[in-house]
Amino acid sequence: MVCPALVDTFGMVKQQKWRDQPYAERLRRSLERWPVENLANEVPDAPTLGRLVDPSGFLWVYRQPLSDSAAGKLAGSADEMIVGDGASNVVVPAGDREATWASVKRLGRLPGEEPDDYLEYRPHEFDSESGLTLLYLQRFC
Repeated sequence: MVCPALVDTFGMVKQQKWRDQPYAERLRRSLERWPVENLANEVPDAPTLGRLVDPSGFLWVYRQPLSDSAAGKLAGSADEMIVGDGASNVVVPAGDREATWASVKRLGRLPGEEPDDYLEYRPHEFDSESGLTLLYLQRFC
């Protein structure tokens, strides 16, 4: 049985956007695309992988890229914020999240970080099975 909301006016089943798919479906598709056994040689960044295990061992599943305005709102309300580049991830303390995002948005770098013309940050949203939200700032060089 197909959910009526996923059927268009012609009776055709619509393709559901990644962000609108249930958590379990997004996790299943991520594991199909990047099985754990393939990660020994190459570890892609979290948005490409479709999932992230934070330093405390908590599993987050990719939801969507964010605009700057959406990231600014999420910086104040997210349950967790992480800055990472695929190789290392740093959890931003709750009291520093809005200032960290403001610095990235205004200056293009983290607070206290030296200017770097080749460094860029892109915001992404992840969520957990229990409904928690993660703002992930992906670092590019």
